[in-house]
Amino acid sequence: MTDSGDMLTLNDVLVKDLEPKLRVAFVLSPFFSMLSFSAFVDILRLAGDTADRSQMNLCHWTVVADTQDNICASSGIEIAPKKLITEVSYDEFDYIVVVGGILRGSYQLAPTLGKFIQGAAEHGLPIVGICTGSFIMAGLGLLDGYRCSIHFQHFNEFTKKYSAPLPISDQTYIIDGGRYTSIGGAAPAYLAAELVKTHCGPLLARKALKLVILDYGNDEKSKTHIGNQFADIVLQVNDVRVRRAVVIMEKTIAEPLEIKEIAEQLNVTMRQLNKAFMDSLNVTPSDFYRDMRIRHAEWLLTNSSLSITLISQECGFADSAHLTRWFKRKYNESPKHYRHRREEANHIQKD
Repeated sequence: MTDSGDMLTLNDVLVKDLEPKLRVAFVLSPFFSMLSFSAFVDILRLAGDTADRSQMNLCHWTVVADTQDNICASSGIEIAPKKLITEVSYDEFDYIVVVGGILRGSYQLAPTLGKFIQGAAEHGLPIVGICTGSFIMAGLGLLDGYRCSIHFQHFNEFTKKYSAPLPISDQTYIIDGGRYTSIGGAAPAYLAAELVKTHCGPLLARKALKLVILDYGNDEKSKTHIGNQFADIVLQVNDVRVRRAVVIMEKTIAEPLEIKEIAEQLNVTMRQLNKAFMDSLNVTPSDFYRDMRIRHAEWLLTNSSLSITLISQECGFADSAHLTRWFKRKYNESPKHYRHRREEANHIQKD
């Protein structure tokens, strides 16, 4: 037998194997989104949990605050902070996650918490903003020059308030350097899974998403995007008028607006909007709008079983003949032939 001093007990092995690999501090804003918070934290819990015991094993998290007072969510449910910011060190965490919520009225983050977040960024910690946490980050100057994910419902408000960040409205989350942002709802689960994948491996990320009934899938990019994609087109466009116009177009694909109406919403003239598009994308707003609708039709032909008649309606064309005419101009084949060819290709690939 070996000396007992040299032997490792089973508990020693377990403790070693379960040392935290991902450590998160949550900063909850007044009237924060409980769903966004829960979606994020439950991925951490399920990824590192064993035997469904809800223990902090591979992933650890702490709710920090500047007072011991409970923090009220927008649903009215209260959360008690675990530690005061004066009791923790930045070295204890891998990420600071800012959970936003209601933006109206006086629901503002305390200045002491703002300084805590800024200090973390200066310390080199990645800052994560979920739901309207991106607004808080932008207000602290932490998104200047960074791309960020903004819910389309808040996009106009965000762009009016902040000009330095580069907002994107059709991606569930965006990672840009040390800045991580996600729209609200259940979407933060996918960003949390990305962190789990980085620190704990893809198997645990897949496990966690499966347990909360969310698809992991083979194409991870699909989890960062919502529906059809146009963000790549304007990703490098600096003109905020063009970026905002594209968002309006994207949200009105089924019932296209007149370019004049879009210009009015942006408080610019049609001439100014035309020049902005030509300078940024070398295309007129009307041509860009139509191309967007054709691309959306192409995506639906590939990713849905909708009839071509319904797709033409979904993409704002008068009828299937109208869609077919423009589709042929772009893809040199009819929507029907395009779908048939893609289906045959997929069938061959599966075989």
